[in-house]
Amino acid sequence: MKKTKREKNVLESLKENYDNLTGSQIAIGKYMMDHIEEVPFLSAIELGERAGFSDATIIRFARSIGYEGYSDLKNAIIAETRQIATPDERVLKSLSDLEESRDMGLQVAERDLKNLQAFLLEISIEKMEKTVELIYASDTIYFIGLHDGALAMDFLLMHMRRMGFKVVSITEGGLENIEKLGAVHEGDLLIAGSFPRYSKTTINAVRFASEKGAAVISITDSELSPIGMKSDIAFVVETDNTGFFNSHIVTLELCNILLIKLLEKNKEFVYRNLKETIEGLEMFDMYL
Repeated sequence: MKKTKREKNVLESLKENYDNLTGSQIAIGKYMMDHIEEVPFLSAIELGERAGFSDATIIRFARSIGYEGYSDLKNAIIAETRQIATPDERVLKSLSDLEESRDMGLQVAERDLKNLQAFLLEISIEKMEKTVELIYASDTIYFIGLHDGALAMDFLLMHMRRMGFKVVSITEGGLENIEKLGAVHEGDLLIAGSFPRYSKTTINAVRFASEKGAAVISITDSELSPIGMKSDIAFVVETDNTGFFNSHIVTLELCNILLIKLLEKNKEFVYRNLKETIEGLEMFDMYL
């Protein structure tokens, strides 16, 4: 083994070597992390067939992230997955196969429910608590997300502004909006949302903020997505369903949980700012 007896796990090895990987190697890494439970049972040939590459490419990939070969990489994955909760603690009974005659809208809803159940089984409370600590410790919180990446960003930003956090929105394109990020510095936080097809603007913003010393939290579809690899904390949500669009039921549930955890951390701070916000809005006589 090229590294000293598992100083880093497989994901850390991928992140460390990400900038030097080829496009095909990135694709292999993403496939592996998305199907991590299958890899221990696959040979290099079988993994290559499923991922769409040759076994020689799989072996080169393993070596490119610091392992002696595919067997070495597979053994590392086996060692890591032994530490994960048992299957009966993590996996819900699968939903019955959908019938062709059933309503298409219902099929989409059932797929969303399945994705939500899987997300709730696997969510890391430790990661959520680290995020809460990071938010409270940040001077300014920037939000960036274009196209459907803007959905969660706008939702979080609206509520966190009302809760009393200093926030900046970058959820529209154009130079004027991107220039808002120019003031980012160490002590700030960038929260980014990005899903296929990934926005180059969002990717560049994450890289820029990181180089400026700001912390980065991402909400994305894979830890090996372009922004997931560059983030200090990456939340992975499933957006695929039987429709022709990304579904963000799970994304919004993640936001709900985060907002409640922020309230739980400092109820007095949040209550005070929410009260001031509501009283301020009443002056404009906006609501019935």
